[in-house]
Amino acid sequence: MKLFLLTVSLFLCSITNAATYYISPTGNDVTGNGSITNPWRTLFKATQTVTTFGDKIRVLAGTYTETQTCILSTGVSIEGDAAATTIIRADETGAWSSLLQLDSPDGTNATQSISKVTLDGQFVSSTNFKTWVAIWVTGRSNVSIHDCIIKNFKQSGVILTGINENNPGTDA
Repeated sequence: MKLFLLTVSLFLCSITNAATYYISPTGNDVTGNGSITNPWRTLFKATQTVTTFGDKIRVLAGTYTETQTCILSTGVSIEGDAAATTIIRADETGAWSSLLQLDSPDGTNATQSISKVTLDGQFVSSTNFKTWVAIWVTGRSNVSIHDCIIKNFKQSGVILTGINENNPGTDA
């Protein structure tokens, strides 16, 4: 019983330590601190700064343009206000470019989600396209992607892959 109570209390402590950080179209990546009153402007800045397992990046309603791949740390979640009002446009070019990248060794329990956002790759034609992939997940489990709109990417909306020592360089 004591072990059970200790486990529950440790779990509850880990939940209460989780923080929420904000981005807003009117935020500032230089002077912002990610708070609701002083948010960052880009998802890129948020994903570079928010790296603690259990933390959340809240994307406030508006339209964002991302010019670099956002690398999302294990256990960090992204949540928008609503897919209809929270739009993230990818503005990268190049073969196999991606908006969101979630890379870990195989078997990593990520316990994270991406929700309530529209991801737009701005694909127009084979000669006029931007980003190839919306979300690229490698090696992670327990990644939930829900209540999202994913559109206009050249190659794929979501790619889920993994490799291991028995299959180096190939999908597991």
